Amino acid sequence: MQYDRIDARILEIVQKNNRLTSDVIGEMAGLSPTACQRRLKRLRSEGIIQADVSVVSPRAVVAAPNKGMPLTAVTASKMIAAFRPKYLAMAGICAGIAGRVRLGDAIFADPSWDWGSGKIVESASKQQLQSAPYQHRLDESLRLKAHDFRRDVGLLAQIRAKWQGPKPDTEIAVHVGAVASGATVLQSARKMKELIDSHKDLRGIEMEIYAALCAAEYAANPKPSPFAVKSVCDFGDKNKSDSFQDYAAFVSANVLFEFALGYL
Repeated sequence: MQYDRIDARILEIVQKNNRLTSDVIGEMAGLSPTACQRRLKRLRSEGIIQADVSVVSPRAVVAAPNKGMPLTAVTASKMIAAFRPKYLAMAGICAGIAGRVRLGDAIFADPSWDWGSGKIVESASKQQLQSAPYQHRLDESLRLKAHDFRRDVGLLAQIRAKWQGPKPDTEIAVHVGAVASGATVLQSARKMKELIDSHKDLRGIEMEIYAALCAAEYAANPKPSPFAVKSVCDFGDKNKSDSFQDYAAFVSANVLFEFALGYL
């Protein structure tokens, strides 16, 4: 079984696109259509070309029917079981910590935990949560890539420029920092302060990330590498509004897309 450089050129072409006609392949390989057909037939009969297949893009995108950790855990587990992905990624919106992040900023969660995990104890005067968080950390290789990505201010400016609706006056900054997940929407400066005091590097608070990371951790092998990036839409205080939710969702989705495209 022998083949020459023209056969090698034909193989190179059909491996990139097996839907080309023999006329096009022949032109690219420097052959007439008839000569190209003969070579293709021989390559198939000799088993060098074993099959003509279509490559399906290994990406899947879903949205949970509602917010919260239970539905996120179920949805993420189904995704992992159905597609066995290399990465499990989540985009979305979050409340930010004023003074540490700005509206529209994006946060790669590292670490993430359930801020409601622990035990409630009661004294004579009040009830108090004794927090017992189990933290999920971002994979070190992903964390380093996220830090590289955050330096691309030109790309972040392009993402901001594409949004035509209402948006904050500030440019997009990307953070790699702590994000706490919980079952409750927060509109309380007092509760926000309690959570800020629980972690010196807290950057954001939301309702789903921890569940997605748990689903990845407890999945059967091969496990995906999970990560989440969310964008700040408010600060969880009495001034909380929906004004920048659409913009934050757009920023988060585009940051995730560009990160996956350029760094994974």
